[in-house]
Amino acid sequence: MGSGRVPGRFRLLELLEAEHAAMPPGEKLYCPHPGCSCPLLRPSNLWPDEPSECPACHRTFCATCLTTGWHEGFTCAEYGQLSADDRSPDTASLLRLGCSRGWRRCPGCRALVEREAGCNHVRCRCGARFCYACGKEYLSARPTEDNVHGTPGCECTLWHGVVD
Repeated sequence: MGSGRVPGRFRLLELLEAEHAAMPPGEKLYCPHPGCSCPLLRPSNLWPDEPSECPACHRTFCATCLTTGWHEGFTCAEYGQLSADDRSPDTASLLRLGCSRGWRRCPGCRALVEREAGCNHVRCRCGARFCYACGKEYLSARPTEDNVHGTPGCECTLWHGVVD
């Protein structure tokens, strides 16, 4: 190697590194998948509801928030607010289904609840009481003049939005 010649594959790597270093910081990103981290050029026309594919590892990710896999049905902000447990593909799929069918999550145990009939008062299997119309927890279970189930933590009426 004393002749000053650089083998082809090392020269290619040098060219790629130089090209990558010349890219403006806002235009470059790296594949978020562990074990890959391929340097990429950020697309100028990112579609918020379309996954990107890494050309090196061929796995999908969101080029906007760099989430591995894909958060279909959620914006980046909505997905970012989910707990780590809720980000699994199976749970995220179930949450999308529940959202499309108007189900609510219990504020106590976070279980999905589907109301089949009746008023907006829900008593979950964990014991939490909440308003099905808005999801806010009841402040008290003591019956009032307006609500036999107690005092809701919202302004919704007991029969607000109920269609039977």
